Amino acid sequence: MIRPLLTSLAIVILCGCAPTDNTASEAQSADGTEAVATSTPAPAPANALQEWRSEDGKIAFKYPATLTPTQDFSATYFTPEGWRAMFDGAPVGPGTGQIRFGAKSYRGGVQPFIVTTFLQLGTSRDPAVVADCLTRGLAGGNGSQQEDRTIGGVRFTVFKNSDAGMSHQLSSTDLRAVRGGTCIAIDRIESAVPASVDTEASPDRSNASVEQDVDRVLSGITFG
Repeated sequence: MIRPLLTSLAIVILCGCAPTDNTASEAQSADGTEAVATSTPAPAPANALQEWRSEDGKIAFKYPATLTPTQDFSATYFTPEGWRAMFDGAPVGPGTGQIRFGAKSYRGGVQPFIVTTFLQLGTSRDPAVVADCLTRGLAGGNGSQQEDRTIGGVRFTVFKNSDAGMSHQLSSTDLRAVRGGTCIAIDRIESAVPASVDTEASPDRSNASVEQDVDRVLSGITFG
């Protein structure tokens, strides 16, 4: 009877030494004190918003990480370089390009297109610019005035513009407002070329997805 008893004791000892599911907070150190639990911070959600605010703090909004901010206000195929889009060939006038976002996307259909979307915001306190802020350069050859739109409590004059040429297509929504002696220009520009022309581009985002991001930014702009 001695051998079976020894075998049973060995099994009990081995079971007692096996690892358990206890967390670090339940474990004890060699001197009998409770060990300190450690944890890794959870990563930020993929849809987390980042905040942008103008230097004077009067304009602010949040934007998704899928849109990258830039200070590059280069010309597009249809619009001049500068802080606001113009459609009559006139200079943009003195002003400051506050922020611009750009994103490439793919738009399917009978003829697929590669679309470059810009959302830009600029301001000017120049008296001449402020004087005709709501009309200057907005009436292009295919432009038309739309219903006014209120964003962040500010009423904007809205124009739609479009153009086409050399495989390029333009669709633009252009908003203008005067607030506190400042001309505010917001331009949402989409420039598209057939996918068969821009064979080097392979954006991984749909045009509908980019449009949703832009809508999200516009709906959240605030003015102090």
